[in-house]
Amino acid sequence: MITKFKLYETDSFEILDKSPGEIIKYVGDDTSGFNSREDAIEEVEYLLEADFPNGFRNFPDKVILYRLLLLDNGESINEDELGEHFTSESNLDIGFLEKIGIWENWSDDTKLWLLTCETEKRNIDIVRTIGNRLLFPRENEFTLLNSSKINIINKRQVDKKEASIF
Repeated sequence: MITKFKLYETDSFEILDKSPGEIIKYVGDDTSGFNSREDAIEEVEYLLEADFPNGFRNFPDKVILYRLLLLDNGESINEDELGEHFTSESNLDIGFLEKIGIWENWSDDTKLWLLTCETEKRNIDIVRTIGNRLLFPRENEFTLLNSSKINIINKRQVDKKEASIF
């Protein structure tokens, strides 16, 4: 089996110096998360202009990110393999939980955990982050380069009553 992947000339934040159209092409030119290419360009413009955590301006050297984990009862958090997809907000909105597939799978047989984590800016894969945001808008997702280079600051079990409708 042949695996195809793109070799990026840079995986750093230098990509943010490009125009929104160039950024979209650079990250794979897939804007299927939007109604039109123009909508995707507006989103990238917003990401370039808005401050962290909603956008990429004034990105701190140390980044606080959140991870939701839905585990079967009796299962424990594997702190060595937290995954590579994190968000910039501790969102317990039912619509968000539905969008990422947690709400319909959250039952009496599972437990939801909210992890508050810290990593360094240089551990953010900004190219894949932008690509994922073009595919899945409004998730405020950040993709890590190395999932082992993240520190858990806090972890807590979430009660289903905490989920809210905004």
